[in-house]
Amino acid sequence: RWRRALERHLPSVVIYLMVATLVGVVLYPHMVVTVPSGHVGVLWKRFGGGTVLDPRRLKNEGFNLILPWNLVFLYDLRLQSFTESYNAISSDGVSLTATVNVRFRLQRDAVPVLHQAIGPNYKQVLVQPGIGSLTREVIAQYNAEQVYSTARQEIQDKIRNLVEDRLSEKMMEHEGEESYRVSMREIIILYDILVAGIELPAAIVAAINRKTEQYYIAEEYKFRVEREKRESERKKIE
Repeated sequence: RWRRALERHLPSVVIYLMVATLVGVVLYPHMVVTVPSGHVGVLWKRFGGGTVLDPRRLKNEGFNLILPWNLVFLYDLRLQSFTESYNAISSDGVSLTATVNVRFRLQRDAVPVLHQAIGPNYKQVLVQPGIGSLTREVIAQYNAEQVYSTARQEIQDKIRNLVEDRLSEKMMEHEGEESYRVSMREIIILYDILVAGIELPAAIVAAINRKTEQYYIAEEYKFRVEREKRESERKKIE
């Protein structure tokens, strides 16, 4: 009896299995999200209010299932860096190019706010232009020789301090059912800002090098005069 029942229903079962397999193959890319190592996923619900701001509902590393009409946006939580060149003008009017390297990472629990307020291109929208503006502001306080040689560390420290102050001032705000007011300092953790290089016009560099060379020649001459003076005094004593 069971064999006859199986033979009678087998075509229907096969059709159902084929349909289920086809549906599974079609929906798989839309329902399964793999979060890579060092990343986190922000859930966006099409019929549930958009971005899920609760950090407890972030998608962690590995295999994650979502409804096919929702989306997950990935953010890198590891230490990140970028190098950007900015045009600037020194206090004595010399046009130069400063290459700045920035290292930072994102604060995990604040990623949903970052996603809603700015989005995945936050580096291009917020970080890089802001640091460029502050770099120009600091370099404008020094002349070309100081920027090129003596004040590099001081410039780095000033840029970093200004960036941290600006991050504290900038607020990500949202009013509604899930309102928040979060400073960028709580979203982006800044590790360091390094002035990787300063490019000046060749004529200015040559003039600075000549001035430095003349300084050391003068120092050498003073050293020789003082040494001859000491030698002369020693001979008189003898």
